[in-house]
Amino acid sequence: MIEDQKMRVAKLKDLIGEQSIAAFCRKFEKIDPNYISQILNGHRSFGEKAARTMEEKLGLPPGWFDRRSDYVWPFTSITYQEYLRLEAADQHEIETLLGLKALKIRVSKNN
Repeated sequence: MIEDQKMRVAKLKDLIGEQSIAAFCRKFEKIDPNYISQILNGHRSFGEKAARTMEEKLGLPPGWFDRRSDYVWPFTSITYQEYLRLEAADQHEIETLLGLKALKIRVSKNN
């Protein structure tokens, strides 16, 4: 289900945090940075089988990527379900704006 894949990708992004994908992957054996990048960019599916394999490689409990209780939607103006119902272009626009805001915060911290 697309909704589950989006949640898995969001949780993977949270795990990676502000470090680079390469830095994240160096911490774990047998995780290819190109594979992670493809998942995060939507060029590769992050289905149930891939999620279980990733959990094993990361030392996470089975089903971790699918547990909604582990993930808290941070916005009050829109629910996660409403976000998922947006057109892909609108989701991309929101993610781009948030990415630019995050970049601005990172740059200001370094100055």
